[in-house]
Amino acid sequence: MKEKIEKEFQKLCRLEKRKGIIGFASLDKIKLLPVQKSYLERKLAPFDLDKPITAVSIGVFYTLEEINSIPDCWVAKGTKSGSWNNYAQACGEINRILNRISQALAEKFGGIREQATVEGYTQKVTKVEEYFDLCISHRAFAEEAGLGWRGKSGLIISPENGPALRLSTIFVPHEVKSARRNFQGCGDCQVCMQVCPFLKGKKDYRQGCLSRLKNIGLENEVCGICIRVCWEKVKKR
Repeated sequence: MKEKIEKEFQKLCRLEKRKGIIGFASLDKIKLLPVQKSYLERKLAPFDLDKPITAVSIGVFYTLEEINSIPDCWVAKGTKSGSWNNYAQACGEINRILNRISQALAEKFGGIREQATVEGYTQKVTKVEEYFDLCISHRAFAEEAGLGWRGKSGLIISPENGPALRLSTIFVPHEVKSARRNFQGCGDCQVCMQVCPFLKGKKDYRQGCLSRLKNIGLENEVCGICIRVCWEKVKKR
């Protein structure tokens, strides 16, 4: 089953002319908040929860051109006419690609998919905690599935493309085992913390990020500056 799903995923990535990564994790190993567990139980209601369920975590990469459109230093605000908006537009494009791929995988392997993070969420909430019962945490599944490690920015960092990827998750009613990958992790690197004032020594930086995304002025609610500097550091390894 693992090889079949991986082969289908890579075929779909080629059709979309994008590169990506895939991993698998047993559902019972995922650590979620109670409200997230409740959301997931409702979503997986069509399955027999007493039988094995595997989370299939997929990531689709940004291209070099899209990453390079992000500023490599702190910029307070963007515009829809600037080059930075190329990254914001790519965010929406990759979300749509993820949704097409996850839907195709779910249909082929009898699964249930969770769509990629929907644009517009930041305008619906005032506190980060309000996100938790609106969707699952793709990062939690990606981390357990071995797509990468959880960086100091809170993002999943893959050795293949750093944090420059977007995520989706499909749940299949099969036991799919996969070997764990070992990562170096961030070590003493702090480039994301050095470039972003919300990451500097703050326990809950996410509320500051939420406020920034509401007002940044790009086409989609993204920033990406910490992604750009982290990506450059990972690529130098």
